[in-house]
Amino acid sequence: MNNLLTLLTQLTPIAAGFVPAAGAAPEIIAIIAGLIAYIQKQSGMTTDEILARAGTTLDENERMLLEDQIRLGGG
Repeated sequence: MNNLLTLLTQLTPIAAGFVPAAGAAPEIIAIIAGLIAYIQKQSGMTTDEILARAGTTLDENERMLLEDQIRLGGG
């Protein structure tokens, strides 16, 4: 799992320039939701705690979309 997380972290900056044109946002949201759900199960942390620890902030729409994906079984 650590190798996969490292790979995701390394690919994210590369993909940033291509993602909007490729229309891959739903897949990326599902991956992020899956990772957050995994962290929640392993640590008991909330989504807010996970995002704070990652040093990430989301706007309201991004947050709602992510919460919906987690709730619908993204992870």
